[in-house]
Amino acid sequence: MNEDYKKLNNDDLIQLLKDRDSKLNKISKQIPYGLVWEDKDETVVSDFHTKTPVIKINKSKDIEDKNQPTNYLIEGENLHVLKILETTHSESIDVIYIDPPYNTGNKDFIFNDEYVDKEDLFRHSKWVSFMEKRLKIAKTLLKPSGKIIVSIDDNEVFNLKLLLDQIFNENNFIACLPTVMNLKGNQDQFAFAGTHEYTLIYTKDKNKSQFNDMPLNEQEIKEDWKEDEFGLWKEGRYLKFTGKNASREKQPTLYFPVWVKKDGTDLSTKEVKGWDKVLPITIKGGKPQEMSWSWSKKKFEEEKFNIIIKGSSPDWSFKKKQRPNIGEVPSKRPKSLFYKPEYSSTNGATQLEGIFGDRVFDYPKPLGLIEDLLLICGNKDSLILDFFAGTGTTGHAILNLNKNDDGCRKFILVSNNENKIVENVTYSRISKAINGYKNRTTNKNVEKLGGALKKLDIHYVENENTDYSNYEISKNLSDTICFKEETYEVVKKNNYFEIYKNEKGKYTVIIFDFSDIEKIPSLIKEKDAELTIYKYQLAADYDEYVIEEIFQNNTITDQIDIPAFYTQ
Repeated sequence: MNEDYKKLNNDDLIQLLKDRDSKLNKISKQIPYGLVWEDKDETVVSDFHTKTPVIKINKSKDIEDKNQPTNYLIEGENLHVLKILETTHSESIDVIYIDPPYNTGNKDFIFNDEYVDKEDLFRHSKWVSFMEKRLKIAKTLLKPSGKIIVSIDDNEVFNLKLLLDQIFNENNFIACLPTVMNLKGNQDQFAFAGTHEYTLIYTKDKNKSQFNDMPLNEQEIKEDWKEDEFGLWKEGRYLKFTGKNASREKQPTLYFPVWVKKDGTDLSTKEVKGWDKVLPITIKGGKPQEMSWSWSKKKFEEEKFNIIIKGSSPDWSFKKKQRPNIGEVPSKRPKSLFYKPEYSSTNGATQLEGIFGDRVFDYPKPLGLIEDLLLICGNKDSLILDFFAGTGTTGHAILNLNKNDDGCRKFILVSNNENKIVENVTYSRISKAINGYKNRTTNKNVEKLGGALKKLDIHYVENENTDYSNYEISKNLSDTICFKEETYEVVKKNNYFEIYKNEKGKYTVIIFDFSDIEKIPSLIKEKDAELTIYKYQLAADYDEYVIEEIFQNNTITDQIDIPAFYTQ
C-alpha cells in the first residue's frame, strides 16, 4: 500500500487526504455513536452495473417428495443471491443463521478474490464493509417477528456487535452467548486456553418476537422430573404469597384456612374434624404476620392434584407442581452461557467424517448447536436462511428437527462454491441426509430424514439498459419467478408466454408478447384458478383491466411488470 502512495505527487496526496477526511466527517455526522470504518469497494457490488443475476433451476439435482416442504440450495455469490431474495422473499424469512468468515488472518476470509492476512492495515474495514452490505439486505428479508443468529469469535465480535446495533438497533439485541466449543481449551492460545466462541442474536422487532424454552433431554427429565397420572411435574414455587403486596390487608379474599390430613396425604378448604388447620402466616421478628395464598379457594379445590404438601403435622406448607409448558415435553429457559457436550467442535468434524469418510472441512458447526438455536428462535413451520452455508449443517439440522417433531420447517442455503464445496460437500451431504446413507466411520446405516430439495444456480445476463437488454433479462427470469411463486410444473412454454403451476392448483403466467394472450385462459383447466401474471409490456399496451377481462374466469392475485420486478 505504501508503494502506491510513493507514486503519487504532492497535490494528489493532499487531495487523497481531503477526500478521506470528507468521507469520515460525513460518516461521523451520520452516526453520533457507533462503528466507523473506511468503506472498501467490493468487486461483486460493481458487477451489478453491467450484469443482472438470475436463478436457473438445476433440474438434474431435484430431490422430490410431494409430502415434504421444498428446500433450496443456491450456488452463487451470496451478495448477488441476497439481492435476488430481496425481490423474491422480502419480509418472508423467520430465522437467519450465519457462520461468516471470522477474519482470523489465516486464509479464512476472501475479499475481492484475495485472502485478507493479519498484516493488512484495512483488514477490519474490509470485513465490516463486506458484512454491512449483506446484513442490511438480510434485515429486509426478515419478517417483523424474525431473528438473526450469528456465530463469531474474538477477532470481530466487538465490531460485529456495533454493526448489528447500527443495522438492527441496539434495542433489538437479545443475547451475546459465549458458546463453549472446546471445554478442554485450546492450549495453543496465548495466556488463556480458549474454550468458546460467541453467538449473537438480534430480532427485527423485539416487540413482535417470541423465543422458546429448551426441551429437556431424557437424562435431565429423569434427574429433575417426576410423573403422576396427569403427566410430568417437578416442584415449583410456594403457594404462600410473600412481599409487600402479599399481606391479608391487601389480598383479603386470599386469606383463608386450609385443612390438611394428619399424614399429609390430602387437603381441603372446608373444615374436616381431626385435620390440621393451616393459615398463610409468616413469622417476622418473632411476630406472626397474616399474609395470603397465591391461589383462590376454588383453585385449591379444583387443582389439588397440582399441589405438593410439604412438612409434617401440624406445620404444613404447599408448593405448586410445575408442569411442562410446551406440548408434552418439559423445558427450561436457556442460559446465557451456552454449553452442552454436543456443541463440541470435534462433533461437527466427526459428523462429516461419518458422511464422507474424511475431514472435508475445518471446524464445521455441530448439528446439536444449530438444532438448539433453531428450537429457541424458530417454530415448526419456520423458513430459515443461511447465506454462509458451508457444509450445509443448517440444512441437515433442520431435516433432523422435522424428523424428530413432525415439523415442516424449510431452508434456503446459499454458498459460492469456493473450493467446490457446494459440488463436493453441501449438496452431497443434504442429499445423503434426505435419502439415508452408510456411516463411513461406524459402517452402520443411517436412517433417511426425508425432504425435498431443489438446487438453484446463479447465472448472469448482460445489462446494457436498452430495450433489447431488458427483453433478454426478462426472457431469463422464468426460473427466478417460479422460485418466488413456487410453481415449477410446466403447463405451456412458447415465444409468447409461459405457464407454470404447482400441486395446490396455483398458476404463474409470464407474458412476453401479447399477440396470443387470448389463448392462455383455455390452458388453465381448474375452474376459478388463482394465478399471478408477470408481463413484459413493451410491444403492446394491455392494461390491467383488459387482462382482467380476458381472464375473467380466473382469480388474478397480482399483476407484475417484469422490468419493475427485477429492478426494484
